[in-house]
Amino acid sequence: MRSENKAVSGLIAILLATLVGNIAQAETLVSYSFDDENIESGPDTFQIFERSRGTAKLSSEFRYSGYYSVELRDVARDGDFPELQGYFPVLDSGTLRIHFAFMTPEPIEPFNIALAGPGWFQLQRDGIGFWLTNRDGYFNHVSDSIPRRLLPIRPFTWYLIDIDYRIDTGTYDLRIREEYTEAPQVELKNAPNATHSAGSRVSVFSFIGDLPDESNTVFYIDDIEVSSDVSTNTGDLLAPGRRKLFIDYWRDLQQQNRKRPECLPMRSFTDLGLDNDTLLRLHDSGDMQTLLAVLQASQVEPEWIERLANLPAVQAAAHWRRGCLLLQRQDAGEAQQHFKLADSLMPAARLYSLSTALAQAASGDFNAADAGIASAYALWYGDERFAAAQAMIGLAREDHWTAESMLREAANDLSGVVPAPLLELWQGGLSDELLSMLRDNYPDTWRSHLRSRLITEQYYFLLLWRDDYYEAQDFARRIGKVLDQHGLPAGMWHEFQGNAAFLSGDYSAALLAYQNALNSGYDKPQSVYLKLSDVFFRLADYENERYYRELVYGSLLEQEQP
Repeated sequence: MRSENKAVSGLIAILLATLVGNIAQAETLVSYSFDDENIESGPDTFQIFERSRGTAKLSSEFRYSGYYSVELRDVARDGDFPELQGYFPVLDSGTLRIHFAFMTPEPIEPFNIALAGPGWFQLQRDGIGFWLTNRDGYFNHVSDSIPRRLLPIRPFTWYLIDIDYRIDTGTYDLRIREEYTEAPQVELKNAPNATHSAGSRVSVFSFIGDLPDESNTVFYIDDIEVSSDVSTNTGDLLAPGRRKLFIDYWRDLQQQNRKRPECLPMRSFTDLGLDNDTLLRLHDSGDMQTLLAVLQASQVEPEWIERLANLPAVQAAAHWRRGCLLLQRQDAGEAQQHFKLADSLMPAARLYSLSTALAQAASGDFNAADAGIASAYALWYGDERFAAAQAMIGLAREDHWTAESMLREAANDLSGVVPAPLLELWQGGLSDELLSMLRDNYPDTWRSHLRSRLITEQYYFLLLWRDDYYEAQDFARRIGKVLDQHGLPAGMWHEFQGNAAFLSGDYSAALLAYQNALNSGYDKPQSVYLKLSDVFFRLADYENERYYRELVYGSLLEQEQP
């Protein structure tokens, strides 16, 4: 199975959270044997990726128990690797117990098994905590950043692997035994975790092939169980394979930034322009702790920032953090200066330039904010945080203008304000090519056209932000109608109609709007697929709910249209 950009097939198993009434007992976070009929994929449970020629599928040929295991089969030098990736709530304390069965017919071929946290699969605090790999036919574990040999791997032999991972101390016990044996072949006690970091959080595990893509590995996984001695209060799933619908993510952002522009939350180090090599260097030099301290600081003084001059990536993060604190205190002018300094130090960080635009809007400099939003559009489009940023800028416009009618007038009568050839600006995202065309063909008026385009979208998100769902739905319908009349794709505005209808609880109208978005040839279908899945869940149509969810997250089973 392939998508337009990469082959993604997901799979996976239902998340079972069983709270037992005694804190000394373990809470089951993940439990699956791949024999359950309800093998569900989803953004908050599990996903299997089939990339390039690698495959990930159910197998009845080899399994430790029951009828099925999962087979991951890599192909050397095909450009990528297959992966099984599982999720559970972020844990920052207690002991995590992990059990799984593993077998490979090709012990010499490399593989990687890892447990990580919000810092993802990087050697850093809150990144990789446990890492089991293969070198020259031997199990190796990475402890204190050093690969350490364990035992030779026998072909066609199931190994039962148990890890007791203590988050507070940053240590773990590891036991590996072959099937049909009583005593473990490996029994380690209090091994330092991968980065020797006490308190390193965990939330995700992964089984993959060879990272350098030189492997023809094939291996089998069965009977995965993850439990914790600390309650996570996961609650009931809102739908199979997920905990939150898209509207919940939107409302979370609403609650965080309700009245004025503020910094968007950071979700990964890539938001700060930090690639794997940079993170590894920070870890090896011991400067990762400084970066984390900066990002969590409730106060960042200029003297501290100056002392970080020899660490530009960390200094940039310190400028950004100070700017965010200033923006919270409504000192948008000084906040801008710190965001701009952060951006100059790390131009690849998409969060810094967008923060500058938010500060400019907060100070009333909407021309500069519009230019910043236009530049950020291609990098951010489709991220709900970007929608929140546009809503906050629209809210700031409303505060600074004398009458809301000025905003409404600029946004509503699209056909009367904008020349027909420029309507393609409204049909979707703003690419660099489209912005170049605008500047080249309309050198005297391109700024006003861009402003009208951005105000249109910001006004829609402002309506959502204020919970004016019916007005937002009608507004999106009228914009889409103008594009339809000129024969231009209106998929984005059909999706926007669906969002407003969904938020208002009109699921039938949302369903129709999302289907119209797909029928219009929309170039962002995965966003619509997930929302259609949510709609069908609300309509109690669970066959279609699963079908559209698995168009994004895939399935280990053959999929048929309901």
